[in-house]
Amino acid sequence: MFNQKFPIKAPKAPFFKKKTPPVPPKNPVVTSTTPELKKTKIKKVKEAGDTNLWDKIKAKVKKHPYLFAVLVSFILLIALLGWLFAIPISQIP
Repeated sequence: MFNQKFPIKAPKAPFFKKKTPPVPPKNPVVTSTTPELKKTKIKKVKEAGDTNLWDKIKAKVKKHPYLFAVLVSFILLIALLGWLFAIPISQIP
């Protein structure tokens, strides 16, 4: 029925892809041996490793803002339901 000797193959993805120029790195590594640069490099590493819990939370919120909004709304919903059911039924008119 169909000729199976030469099946038609779809072109691969790089055929459609445009070539983009290479992006330079954001923070190029300095390979100098002067003591001033070595000192500043060590200081930057120490500052980057010293993060507290609040900075980690802010980074998570910045990365996933909707997750934070859902969490806050869920906590408020639980508080509202707890307040509603804390009122005795006999006091509701």
